[in-house]
Amino acid sequence: GNLKVSNTLTEQNMTYNWSVGATLPGTAVGTGANVNVKPAFNAIPYRYTVIGVSSVANGSCRDTASVNMTINPKPNITVSANKAAYCEGENITLSYTNASGNTATISSQAWSKGASALGTAATQAVNNVKLADAVAYSVIITSGNGCKDTASVTTVINSTPLKPSIRANALCKDVAFGGFVGTELPTHTLQWHGTDSNSVAGSIPVPPTNAVGNTVYYVAQRHNTTGCVSGKDSVEVVVKALPTPVIVGNTTTCEDSVVIYSIQSANATSTFAWTYSGASEQST
Repeated sequence: GNLKVSNTLTEQNMTYNWSVGATLPGTAVGTGANVNVKPAFNAIPYRYTVIGVSSVANGSCRDTASVNMTINPKPNITVSANKAAYCEGENITLSYTNASGNTATISSQAWSKGASALGTAATQAVNNVKLADAVAYSVIITSGNGCKDTASVTTVINSTPLKPSIRANALCKDVAFGGFVGTELPTHTLQWHGTDSNSVAGSIPVPPTNAVGNTVYYVAQRHNTTGCVSGKDSVEVVVKALPTPVIVGNTTTCEDSVVIYSIQSANATSTFAWTYSGASEQST
């Protein structure tokens, strides 16, 4: 606060000595017509006294005046975020606490993000954060008696990993699944979600092959350091039906005759390999 002497005398050749204390002489705090003081909070008002001494009559002309100064408690706050670091798309929750034992009554608060105002709630949310939101968040607190304090916190926001590139080769019914093709990025770990994209991450699936059809699995990847998880990619596993060949041709013939066999199949794209048994048979 600032203390100033109001002197009703017209002569200006005065000296002033300031002190603080319940009784004189107290503790000296400065000289001059104006002094600046910064007292700490105290439940008992401070008593400031000034002694004005005139140069007239060798300094025997003097006067004393006193004033009581009431010091209100100032808030002493700390700001925190609900996490130390965030991933893109997450929500930040900002809050503050007043120091233990501080008696200031909080009247209002004003939050800001950098130079932009955010809100006046006791707890401030910043939703769906982006990399550009990694800035200092501040709050100005005002007590019921008008005293203010401010504090800030800086957040860390990590990028979202790319989706993994995983696929599966088509396989035939009743043939054991040979595994997925592809892998996660360096410093990442795959997270499999089974056939339900909303399911909790689990182990690598083993698709069944006892029935013909298509099955879609979902997989993401997690950064091993930041914990940020990519979007989910879909991987389709196709189980195809086995070919069902039917041999058409004569089942009896004469010695030294040529027999031609052909194949009928429901799958026109199938290829076949012929074998035969017997010591004297021939095939072309």
